[in-house]
Amino acid sequence: MSTVNVKVEGVEKTLASLKKWQIIKRQACADTLKKIGFKIEAEVKRNTGFQTQSARAVNSFSTNWSGSGMRKAPASGPAKSEDMVGEPAGPKGLVVVVGSNVKYIHMLEFGTWGDAPKPGPSESVEKRYESNERPQGGFQMLTTAYLRHEGEVGTEIGKIMGKDEKV
Repeated sequence: MSTVNVKVEGVEKTLASLKKWQIIKRQACADTLKKIGFKIEAEVKRNTGFQTQSARAVNSFSTNWSGSGMRKAPASGPAKSEDMVGEPAGPKGLVVVVGSNVKYIHMLEFGTWGDAPKPGPSESVEKRYESNERPQGGFQMLTTAYLRHEGEVGTEIGKIMGKDEKV
C-alpha cells in the first residue's frame, strides 16, 4: 500500500479570514439592531398621542443593548437625558430593548381596564390619566412603532449575510 501526502497551504490565513468575517458580520448585525431600535424610539417620541398626555412619558423612552454598560436610571421627577431602560442580558450587542422606566407607561400604552394596576395614591398621575381622558385601549405608540419596523430587522440582516430575502 502506498501513502499519499497532501500539503494544504494557507489554512491558517483562511481560518483567520473566516474569524474576521464572522466578527465583521456580527458587528454589522448588532449595529443594525441598534439603528432600528433608535428609529423605533424616535418614532415613539415624535408621536403626538403620548405627547398630549405626558412629556415625562415621551422623554423617558430610550434604547439600550446587551453589552452597553448603561444601567437603568431611577424614574423620578422630570425626564432627564440619563433616564433609560436597563441593559438587557444576552450576546453582546445582539439584544436591543426600546422602552421606558416610567411606572405608569403601561397604562398609556395599553389603557386601563377595570382592575388594571394604577399608580399608588401618592402619585399624581392617577388623577391625570383616568380612562375617560384617552382611548380605552391605550395609545399603543411603542407597539405600533415596533410593528412598523419589525420587517426591517430580517431584511437588513439578510442583506448583511448576503441574502436578498428576509431571514
